[in-house]
Amino acid sequence: TRSTAPATVPVIKTLLPVLLCLCLLMGCSSEFLYNRADRLAQFYIESYIDLDRDQSKSLKINLEGLREWHRRNELSEYRDFLNQIEADIRHDITPETVAGWMSKTRSAYFRIRDQAIPALVEVSATLTPAQVEEFSVKLEKNNRKLEREYLSRDATAYHEYVFEEMDDRLSYWLGKLTDRQKQRLKDTTGRIERLDAQWLTGRRSWQRRVLNELAHKPGWQDRLTALIKNRTEYSDPNDIAADNRNEQRIFAAVAEVMNMRTEKQQQRLARKLQEWERNLASLQNSEKKPGKDNES
Repeated sequence: TRSTAPATVPVIKTLLPVLLCLCLLMGCSSEFLYNRADRLAQFYIESYIDLDRDQSKSLKINLEGLREWHRRNELSEYRDFLNQIEADIRHDITPETVAGWMSKTRSAYFRIRDQAIPALVEVSATLTPAQVEEFSVKLEKNNRKLEREYLSRDATAYHEYVFEEMDDRLSYWLGKLTDRQKQRLKDTTGRIERLDAQWLTGRRSWQRRVLNELAHKPGWQDRLTALIKNRTEYSDPNDIAADNRNEQRIFAAVAEVMNMRTEKQQQRLARKLQEWERNLASLQNSEKKPGKDNES
């Protein structure tokens, strides 16, 4: 199972498995934003489907439960992960080290996904044919937008996009990259095998299967759950192999760039990890007051 981000960038989207904690990157108070994660998620879902009052209320309750589960069970896992990264960077980083970070990131995503599935199935059970049609139309509208954005790029623009993504994500942790580090990334991105057309095809195929299950034929709940849990981005063995090669290239490049870090970059990396650890500790220990959101 892969991230839904196309074209090999998911490896360096973040070095931490913090889907709900990504709000920490947005500034303001981490606690303020974290305690609104459920509402942000509900806003996103309702941008695709116009839920009625009862559906919206049920979804809100389920998402609040997901956030509290996440606080109780996941934040300590992230802090352990931070400690592991802090230990890892005392030594040379290998591609295997980066692959291990990515494995933990995916494992955290899978845990959140699996915890959210019952809520998704529950609200899916209440969707009317009109709501399913609305969902289908909005999915296709977004697909066409992605096609225009991704498929209009030539090879040069595509590889430049991947380079900029990697540069941006690594710069968050290390600060401005050196010319030597940037050249290493350029060498890698120039060899990335392009898969955005295949990713879009796989995305549409998976969406059609999901929409078919929303007809609520007997056994649909189990089939929908399996679709969510076993989503794959590519079906052609050649595409899967290319995706794996791209990942290995990125793992190697990230490891080399991190091993090239300057003393200033090392200090920034350590500072960023410590900031995340403090934010996670604050979230783990915070309690939202009844009837009142924490202030930013």
